[in-house]
Amino acid sequence: MIKEELNHNNYLKEIPTCKIRVPANSIRSSDTPEQIELLGQNIKNIGLIHPIYVRQTDEGYELISGRRRLNAARSAGIFTVPCIVADMSDEDALALSLSENIQRKNLNYFEQAAAISTLMKVSSMTQAQIAEKLGKKQSTIANKLRLSAIPDEVKTYLLANDIKERQARALLRLDDPQKMLKAAQYCVKHKLNTAKFDAYVDRLAADKLKEKVKPFFKGLCRDIRLYINSLNHTYAMMKSSGIDTQMETNEDNEKIVYKIVINKQP
Repeated sequence: MIKEELNHNNYLKEIPTCKIRVPANSIRSSDTPEQIELLGQNIKNIGLIHPIYVRQTDEGYELISGRRRLNAARSAGIFTVPCIVADMSDEDALALSLSENIQRKNLNYFEQAAAISTLMKVSSMTQAQIAEKLGKKQSTIANKLRLSAIPDEVKTYLLANDIKERQARALLRLDDPQKMLKAAQYCVKHKLNTAKFDAYVDRLAADKLKEKVKPFFKGLCRDIRLYINSLNHTYAMMKSSGIDTQMETNEDNEKIVYKIVINKQP
């Protein structure tokens, strides 16, 4: 995990809440207004136990982590809060904010995916570098990022019905939004556990592959779409099963080159 220890450039300071700017890429809180109000009352009664992390910029103080606590303090009418003013780069500041939220599980898995994606964009860090900073496996980071491909309508339904992250990832084997939504609805209606839902999605994906093959399958099939679809499907199944697999594709006018790397480490 990214180091949070104080160094000689960091210091503790009481700062007015109105002087702390929340950056546009700050990770938002999933808490309801009622939860924020309750936390605010707790802070008002016993104080802020964990200081908020900020850094000083040309525009003043900028929030690094502790947005939930800052919002709660403001809602309770608290004018100043204890802050650790840290000397951090853009990527380290966002990594600290992301790490804190993931470890405390204040973000749902789609918000985690969006936060990791933002970190990659603002810092140009690789998945491996982010995994090292956050104390996670690279396969975990890759799996999180894949969730971004799920359409918003499906995301809303999954979260509203408390569907688990692994079940959400299984839907990626269905590249049609309507089929994803119907599969999720089937899962909720029949109260499927993760294993049964995986098997159900596998059946849907296999049926879809058969439908694609049928129109042009005669004897020895020479249509490369069949084999490409099969290869992509196998890769997706391995990824969704938690196998650390990487696939690169290069295509020109004459050929398609696939490079698949499978990590044998668990």
